[in-house]
Amino acid sequence: MFIFVHGGAWLGGSSREYHFAAENITTAGAHYVTPDFIAVGAAMATFFRVMADQVRRAIAWVSKNAASFGGDPNRIYLCGQSSGAHLSGVALVTDWQKDSACPPTSSRAGSC
Repeated sequence: MFIFVHGGAWLGGSSREYHFAAENITTAGAHYVTPDFIAVGAAMATFFRVMADQVRRAIAWVSKNAASFGGDPNRIYLCGQSSGAHLSGVALVTDWQKDSACPPTSSRAGSC
């Protein structure tokens, strides 16, 4: 399971802009998931918290629903680019059991 968090300086960007990587990932036998998150202007003063929470919820959703589309919830790899790397880093230091009721192995590896 490969989750890629897109960049865009917290201002823009979209998961649709990163579809090009899906073919390489899925051809190699992995699932490719690219969540979107709110833009900084819409999130107001709490934007980092809101964005990070949206990314964490996306990861938790993938973990909880992986089996329904043939994925392995114990083999999640998280990667991000630019602002997505920042949000990925925040997700990697999350206490998953406390904050989202996911098993502690939900995110096995990451790259920012």
